Amino acid sequence: MRYFKVTMEYGHMGAGNGIDVTRYFVAKDAVSLLDKVKRLPGIKWRQGKGRAIKAIEVINKEKYLSGKMDELKNPYLLRRDSMKSSKRFRCPLCGKEFSAFIALKKHIKKVKQTLGASCPAHLNFQRS
Repeated sequence: MRYFKVTMEYGHMGAGNGIDVTRYFVAKDAVSLLDKVKRLPGIKWRQGKGRAIKAIEVINKEKYLSGKMDELKNPYLLRRDSMKSSKRFRCPLCGKEFSAFIALKKHIKKVKQTLGASCPAHLNFQRS
């Protein structure tokens, strides 16, 4: 499995406007990555599906974990995800789901304590 950083344009901002958002993925290869990206809600697919994707970069696991934590701080993604019917928050480290953001935050704190000194500095999670 490889780690990817993908910058893409999300839509539904009104008047044809969009916002560039960076997301982080684990995929076998670029083809399976594109399959995952195609299924994301809110992607702006005007004038061909490839135009929504601005950049794809292969990254290491540390950058992936750091990026997943940054996704939790992105107000656009938090708002979009909170509008889903499930209203669940997923841990970027283990995938466990929580119904409340505070429960996710406590879970991440426990994971960091378990990792101890081996916990990367970029996992010092704080809600912005």
